[in-house]
Amino acid sequence: MLSLEQNEKGTEKLSKRDEIFQSLKVQLRLNNELMETNNALQSFFSIISHDLRSPFNAILGFIDILSNSIDDLSEKQIRMYVECIKKSAYQNYYLTEKLLSWAAINKKGIKVHRERHTIKSIVDKVLSNHIALSNKKGIKVKNHISQCLMANIDTNIVETVLCNLINNAIKYTRDKGMIEIFGKKENHRICLTVKDNGIGMSKNKITNLFKIGEVRSTPGTNDEPGSGLGLILCKELLKYHNGYLQVESIQGKGTSFSVLLLDK
Repeated sequence: MLSLEQNEKGTEKLSKRDEIFQSLKVQLRLNNELMETNNALQSFFSIISHDLRSPFNAILGFIDILSNSIDDLSEKQIRMYVECIKKSAYQNYYLTEKLLSWAAINKKGIKVHRERHTIKSIVDKVLSNHIALSNKKGIKVKNHISQCLMANIDTNIVETVLCNLINNAIKYTRDKGMIEIFGKKENHRICLTVKDNGIGMSKNKITNLFKIGEVRSTPGTNDEPGSGLGLILCKELLKYHNGYLQVESIQGKGTSFSVLLLDK
């Protein structure tokens, strides 16, 4: 028979073996997560490099045509090439802007400065910057938020997020469509919803919406350019505000994005 001391030593060995086994499991999980992150980043930069090159190639190509053949082109042709250059330049501008914002957030982090604000006035301010875009497509935009709804928020973060969501809603809503904005308070959270009756998204698109390795932008209903980074930027910003995004969408019928913010 084994002595008590031998039993204790055996138990101690088993305990140490379990600890080592658990430690190896944790290490394996971390290694897998790191590998997934690296793969996602490689895929992300591959997509971004392609998306940056394409507009530049278009710009350079059209500039070559104008430079070499401008005397042989009609005014209509010149205007067409200039419009194509303008579109490609804006596409690169939007992508570069989102990239720089995303990089700044990940490098420096964000300091949140909360103050008491009326939510309706914040939304009205953001909407005022999108009047030209919505009018151009004949889209009606309605702000249903009550004047009484207030919260302690960082206006820079909330305005940036709303700007991206409203811009997307306009981009993916057909001419003469409708965008509605709702707001309510539930427990200690403020819920802001941007709802459109646009083209909507498939379930697969929603699943990959915030995955950095799957970032892809679908052109708007009037072929408006995008980077696919706006929603990822929103998600990163909301983390600093103890908030998050929810999305509901039916392909062909529209999309609702809800911003949930902790009011404290």
